[in-house]
Amino acid sequence: MTYPIIIGMMKPLTATGKFEMVKRVIQRVNKILFHAIHAGLIHANPAANISKAFEKTKVKHHPSISPEELPELMKTLQVASVNLQTRLVIELQLLTITRLSEASGTK
Repeated sequence: MTYPIIIGMMKPLTATGKFEMVKRVIQRVNKILFHAIHAGLIHANPAANISKAFEKTKVKHHPSISPEELPELMKTLQVASVNLQTRLVIELQLLTITRLSEASGTK
């Protein structure tokens, strides 16, 4: 296994923009090759520092509102034409800072 072979294997993933998957695959390849070094099967890791050959993952932050906007959101929520249960779950999430899966399972 050589540097160009590893980069070539990652090309289909980078071409489709799956940079996070490339990062995880490279981490696993490095773990396997470091194990091979420790087992005496190879003398050096050909994939060391290979992550620098690929683009970094672009961070995409989730949308949010500022604390100053919260009263307006609560007023809008009160008059919105949504199911009562939906409105109450949203209010519960805002008040308790829970995830949707946690809040929707609450009894």
